[in-house]
Amino acid sequence: QLYYLAVSHRHKVDTIVQIKRHNRHTDKWAECLQLRTNVNCNGSAEVGKAVSCGPHIYFITDTEMHRYHPSNDQWSRMTTPVSCPYIYTAVATATEIFCQSNEVENMFVYDTVSDSWQKLPDWTLSVE
Repeated sequence: QLYYLAVSHRHKVDTIVQIKRHNRHTDKWAECLQLRTNVNCNGSAEVGKAVSCGPHIYFITDTEMHRYHPSNDQWSRMTTPVSCPYIYTAVATATEIFCQSNEVENMFVYDTVSDSWQKLPDWTLSVE
């Protein structure tokens, strides 16, 4: 399946995540269940990151984590991310999602099986 995800916000505190699913047999798009959340975007266009991991799609912000279940068109709220000031990037591998904050040395990992976060040891850039 192919999914299209769009994030919009109104009044800086009402965030809507829209998903559409493409059916390759009919070549048509279908609306999926929207996620409505009260994430404060502080006027920024960047409000969260989306990443697929296993059969699910995850939507991650500094203060919330949600998982979309395509098989039953349902959203679930997951464990809140650990103290990550701003999620700059996210990537998934196997059953883990790695998130980096805007402070380059801060990296966090989310285990999708145990629904838990862990801060990875800090690392520093060496300039030579």
